[in-house]
Amino acid sequence: MASKAIYTLVDTVPKLCATVELLNSQDENTFFGCDCEGVNLSRTGQLCLLQIAVEKHVYLIDILTLGERAFHPGKLILLWLSRRLRKLFFFTS
Repeated sequence: MASKAIYTLVDTVPKLCATVELLNSQDENTFFGCDCEGVNLSRTGQLCLLQIAVEKHVYLIDILTLGERAFHPGKLILLWLSRRLRKLFFFTS
């Protein structure tokens, strides 16, 4: 029987900070699966939802609600710039 993934909706800055801290503390051999949902995803498009999966946990980051606050220093940028963490991004058009 397949096990179910646990998910967390991240829609406030405190939840986002806690999620980034938790993900940043993962073992360096951990892989993150990242998927983006939005409208016309590009430099000019709109990112609406960011999904980050680790092992059996999925973080649904509500970019529509968080807005630019999600990308302020100390937030998601810490994950993207980390050379220690391995990230796999999935995009389709």
